[in-house]
This record gives sequence, C-alpha cells and structure tokens, in this order.
Amino acid sequence: METEYMEQIAALNRQLGSVMQQLECQTREAQKQRERANELADWKRRHEIDVKEK
Repeated sequence: METEYMEQIAALNRQLGSVMQQLECQTREAQKQRERANELADWKRRHEIDVKEK
C-alpha cells in the first residue's frame, strides 16, 4: 500500500515538474512578446513625433 502511494506521488511530482517547465517557457515567451510590443509602441510614438515635426 505504501509503495503504491509513493509511486503515485513520484508520478505526480513528474507531472508537476513538466507543468512547471511549460509555465516557465510560456512566461519567457510572454516576456519576449511584451518586449517586442513595447519596442513597436516606442517606434510608433517616435514615428508619430517625426511626422508631426515635418
């Protein structure tokens, strides 16, 4: 009985580890997307300022 519980716990720990890795990957990807969106927004602001000055 105890061995069965230990095996179930080990399997759950592996699943949890996999989910944590996926979340870390998604978090990194979301950060990259935020940075890119900020870069594009900055470019747009600079471009709008340039157009107004001309």
